[in-house]
Amino acid sequence: MAEIDAKRLKEMLDRGVAIRNRYFDDEDDPVSALRQGASEQAIKALENQLGLRLPDSYRLFLSLSNGWDFVDAHVSLMSCQEIANAYKNNTFAQWYRDVWLEELEYPEHTLIIGTSDITPAKYLLVLPDPSESESKDTDWQIMYVSDDNEFYYDDFVAYLKQSEQTYRQLVGD
Repeated sequence: MAEIDAKRLKEMLDRGVAIRNRYFDDEDDPVSALRQGASEQAIKALENQLGLRLPDSYRLFLSLSNGWDFVDAHVSLMSCQEIANAYKNNTFAQWYRDVWLEELEYPEHTLIIGTSDITPAKYLLVLPDPSESESKDTDWQIMYVSDDNEFYYDDFVAYLKQSEQTYRQLVGD
């Protein structure tokens, strides 16, 4: 599990926004932006609704930025309330059914944390197997899924590092 403090994570987030906005430097492209952080109460309310504690690095992210607009082109990471509403209303049930009907082998226990209004792309937290007691103390994988791609990251911090590196390569840094 990647241990990280608030200052270091905030620096990573700020660098991530800056490099994305250099890449999206076009009037027609979205502007990547962090949001105001969620309160501890909002994070706990989400965890209570889900019936589990979110991994520390993701909790810290939510406390610093309750979502991330246009983290990847037209994909945004959702806020605590957006995740809670989607979970409560079973908003992504059809998407999950479609994924499994296509016989794709995605992890069974996932939580959608990022979505797009114009593409089928999603970001998922891959929940630990509830039958494995040692999995309760581990961070969770992040998975990006689209029509033709899927990428796994060891945890939220690894995702941030890799995505920053990817955007740096795209802008030629």
